[in-house]
Amino acid sequence: MQLTQTKTNQLAINIDRKKLSQDFVIIRFKHKKGYFLQGAGILDNIPNLPQVKSITIREDDQDKSLYALFDKAQFNTVHIPTFLLRQGSDAENITYEIIDQISGFNKLPDHIICQLLINSLASPKGSRYSFNNLTGHFYIVHPEHKVPVIKPKVNQPKTKQVVALQVVINRHSCLEINVKTFTNIYFKNRLSFSKKRPYTSYPKYALEFITMSMKRLPGFSDQKEDDDQELFIIKQFPGKKNNITFIDFGTFDKFQVSKCGTVSTILKLIKQELNRYLFISFKELSPQLICQYNSKNTALKKVRIGHHLSYKKINIADVINDAESQELVLHLSNTLRTQYPTCTITQKSRIQKSSFNFRLIHDKEFYEHNNLSDSYQVYNKVPVNHLNLYELKKIKDSDDLDKKETKRIKAIADTLIKEVIIKYDIIQGNISITDWKAFGIDGVYIFASKMPAEEKETIDQYCFLEIDTTGKLNFSLHKKDTFLGDSRYDEIAEYFEDDNTVEGIVIDPLGNINAIKRTDIITLPEIVKIGHILEKQAQKYSFKKSELIAYLKECRPIDKIKPYLEKVNNYPNTKIPKDEIRGLLKQQNLTKELSNLVFKKTNGQILIRAYLKGQKPRYELLSSSFDINYQELKNYALYHVGIKDVNGYDISRASVIRVIESLDNSNLFFEKLLPLMSVDFVKNHELTVKPFPFKYIDEWIRMNC
Repeated sequence: MQLTQTKTNQLAINIDRKKLSQDFVIIRFKHKKGYFLQGAGILDNIPNLPQVKSITIREDDQDKSLYALFDKAQFNTVHIPTFLLRQGSDAENITYEIIDQISGFNKLPDHIICQLLINSLASPKGSRYSFNNLTGHFYIVHPEHKVPVIKPKVNQPKTKQVVALQVVINRHSCLEINVKTFTNIYFKNRLSFSKKRPYTSYPKYALEFITMSMKRLPGFSDQKEDDDQELFIIKQFPGKKNNITFIDFGTFDKFQVSKCGTVSTILKLIKQELNRYLFISFKELSPQLICQYNSKNTALKKVRIGHHLSYKKINIADVINDAESQELVLHLSNTLRTQYPTCTITQKSRIQKSSFNFRLIHDKEFYEHNNLSDSYQVYNKVPVNHLNLYELKKIKDSDDLDKKETKRIKAIADTLIKEVIIKYDIIQGNISITDWKAFGIDGVYIFASKMPAEEKETIDQYCFLEIDTTGKLNFSLHKKDTFLGDSRYDEIAEYFEDDNTVEGIVIDPLGNINAIKRTDIITLPEIVKIGHILEKQAQKYSFKKSELIAYLKECRPIDKIKPYLEKVNNYPNTKIPKDEIRGLLKQQNLTKELSNLVFKKTNGQILIRAYLKGQKPRYELLSSSFDINYQELKNYALYHVGIKDVNGYDISRASVIRVIESLDNSNLFFEKLLPLMSVDFVKNHELTVKPFPFKYIDEWIRMNC
């Protein structure tokens, strides 16, 4: 397989500070307490304040400041003392620095300047529509992400929510795109607030339609700028969550709605509006090894699950035992029988020691709301999975779902079986869901994970899992400084304490120690190229019949395409729109050949259809989203885990890059463990981002702590 460069969200930032210092002034405000209680609100309603182009607030360990960007032509320092006076008793805690010379701009980090410039994109150009940009962030909105009120009543607003994407350049110069939900204040009574954070403390926002971004209004009142304006706060309804898919490459419209489409839009805006000052590009990695998923693992898993179910029954214990739960149990039984025809299912209220048990209860919120004792129980001697009514309703409703949703429901049932077998493995002390020996990992390996301290605990606990050559499991739980003289475990505990990015540690039989550390770097597909291809596909064009026939004749000999030529000649109109050709010919390979030929003959001007799911575009444009990619450097390694395959045209998540660090002058050995992530029983038919023994640790903790 050809290895390709992998783009990341880490930016190479190039700023023309000379031009920037000619056009702008930046004020850096600092507070002695390290934070501004009102955030960007400290600049609200200052008399005669020059128009603020943008604001950014930094509250990390390296920098706790508020930066404000002003147009140099409008700026006048006389207003700063006025600003400080309006802070009242807090004025003595605030210091400021005016940065208006190139020497001052040279001292500012790239990510601060980059964020200020990007945030300025929220304000329309021209004095007629521009406004005082006091938002502090750049929240970009696609029209598709406005959630309308269904059949609004009199005096009800048209928009219930706006789902925006927040654009952040962090201190590592990584571009982050975060989902933020803005809810209309009309529905504030359906939101949950606390005494520490009452409704009145939430800034109010409105949608700026020219730049399709959210702008913060001065102050904290519900005062509108005009009668038609709708106000929002950053708050979600309890129990709800909005997601925006990472990339959808089905059509250009769907691509634009995705996170990657938003990145593409931002790149265009930077090129159009900020090219005098800012140029950015994405840094790349060079994977040395790609570990693809081995389908034998799935086949082996199915065989082993089938073996378990041939001698162990599935018992569904309905703790709720009312009409609704009984109906749901019936649907669950039918779903499991469809998935595993040979399984035997019983419905006994008591946990059966010789069976795999599913225990049906309400969710935690139900018991809290009704002031009832939670029915959840910990079992460490019998394999038991707890299910709540909400999850089972998804299965019940699957009869009316489309194929994609039905497949997801079947994946839920599959997960229930896999997780209860993992619990069984833990109880038995041996891996049985897969063949450990087949991974070729000899000797005893130790996997370590940190368990956060409970409220009553003052010392963190650490779980260690030893696995020998045969797959035998040995778990132990320890507290720091109580390892009975084994200083090695104390040292491992210190690694977790010294670095909160450490997600796990592995020790090989020779005593080498490798730590898995999470980063804020993700991989990106070829966003610009994909966007360009899909935009070409979306452009309208109609072929003359003679023109299309000529192209078809170049694709294949006439005797091979006679039926298709007849279809073209029989088309009712004189011209054939390119988006109807696929349905007209009804022959995918021929349509693909035709599309490639036309694209080549027209010098890339006409694209009938983009076939981005093929092997070639998969590895040229989307390789960063697939498989396990590994790169070993001098004293550390980088890896990221994508997906096995894509069924539709969307990929829901990005791949996070993790660092493997060798500790105490150890050797790197993590490459041997890559196959332990090429399994699909930890996540629903997907690869796992850490070696699967860490899943066993997580389940052991749930069963024993």
